[in-house]
Amino acid sequence: FIPLEITNYQLANLSYTEDEWGRVRLTSTNGNAGSVTITFKEPAGGNYNLYVGDKNTLDNTIYYVDNNRYELSSYWHKGLRGVAKNGYGSLHTLTINFQNLLNDFEFIPELYAEDIDVLGEYIAAIKAQASMNLKVIGGRFSYGLEGTFTVTKENQALYFTLPFEKYFKVYIDGKAMKSETMLNVFIGTRLTNIGLGEHTIKIVYTDTSFIFGIIATFVGIGGLVGIIIFEKKYKKKEKPSVSE
Repeated sequence: FIPLEITNYQLANLSYTEDEWGRVRLTSTNGNAGSVTITFKEPAGGNYNLYVGDKNTLDNTIYYVDNNRYELSSYWHKGLRGVAKNGYGSLHTLTINFQNLLNDFEFIPELYAEDIDVLGEYIAAIKAQASMNLKVIGGRFSYGLEGTFTVTKENQALYFTLPFEKYFKVYIDGKAMKSETMLNVFIGTRLTNIGLGEHTIKIVYTDTSFIFGIIATFVGIGGLVGIIIFEKKYKKKEKPSVSE
């Protein structure tokens, strides 16, 4: 993700407080849920989606980029897909219209661009090294993948080239594992106390209201079903500065 430079943000029908740590909190006024309009600079080159962050997203929230409405992706880490590109450094506005009344809501004035071209290269590199020993499993109330993989080193993490979504469940050798976001995007799990050698893996999606959408997402992003084991190397992103 590329941190975007924010040049300004404006509030409508919202009161604003900031605590000693600089955290902004919003409360609706005048009986209106309110809105936030953020002006940001476009990053250099590339095809990108706009990422607003989980803490800034609520149910029934409506998003506009340059007055054009964009849908928030349900299962691709809450990004706005296909944001228009006018060239490096050009200014754009993102308006977040809240539909529910806010009360001391923590607002994070940060935006990130996701380079779609780089993401595609990332996925291709992972799949080139991946174990493809997987098959699709599914039934009336679930959908997923299962197969085998081999652990050759200790202290590893396992990645699926599938977008992280909380309704995914991961099982290794029949044991439920804690799933988490890997590389900012993908679903994965840490192989703590998993011995060397071959193991079975199963990943299941169990929220029935989204099963058909998830299947469509798998197809739409190219049937990303590879597995790869990486060493644990994690680095947190630095927060971008915000000026008002």
